[in-house]
Amino acid sequence: VSPVTLAEASLEMLETEGRRLNAVVTLAREQALERARAAEAEIRAGRYRGPLHGIPYGAKDLLATRGLPTTWGAEPYRSQQFDDDATVIAKLEKAGAILTAKLAMVELAGGMGYNEARASLTGPCKTPWNTDFWSGGSSTGPGAAVAEADPRGEVVALAVVGLDAFDAEAQHPLGLLAPPGLGVRRREVDGRTGAHPPARDPRLAAGAADEVPGGRPRGVVGGR
Repeated sequence: VSPVTLAEASLEMLETEGRRLNAVVTLAREQALERARAAEAEIRAGRYRGPLHGIPYGAKDLLATRGLPTTWGAEPYRSQQFDDDATVIAKLEKAGAILTAKLAMVELAGGMGYNEARASLTGPCKTPWNTDFWSGGSSTGPGAAVAEADPRGEVVALAVVGLDAFDAEAQHPLGLLAPPGLGVRRREVDGRTGAHPPARDPRLAAGAADEVPGGRPRGVVGGR
């Protein structure tokens, strides 16, 4: 399957099923298709970067992404943008992964508590298996996006990147909670949080985990 085909399918599902679940904040359609075309050309030319090359993914909207809003799930930051990518985003881009969307989260990563499901810029993110329930926790959008599939078996997101200290195993079918030092320990909230790359396929999760470790020259949440 070509990277362009994968990106187009992912974007379609994000626009339909992802929006239905309130899992999507921002679609990166133009950026994703441009990078997918570039990835396809590189792979055909024999410049294969590895297992993430050409694979679409979504990122929790806590992560800084150059050229796209980073809302932190809160209305006051709806238009906030950073000049640089967070380190984890830069590493995945270097590996050839293709960012298709910024995904929903509880406002300020739950810094004001988890008592209100509606405390999110996009409203309550719904659990794919029963939309009467809230998907819960901080990484509501990443959890819902990687778990949802339509009747044809097509998934909203093949892989996502979330940031949580405690809810990876609770929310994600293949959640990987990063141990301290997985390249991206966040300095802004409580110092206990790492990035985790849940995915529909454990090989994708493993590939993302291989790319993330290392220093954090630009941090995680902010661009510096």
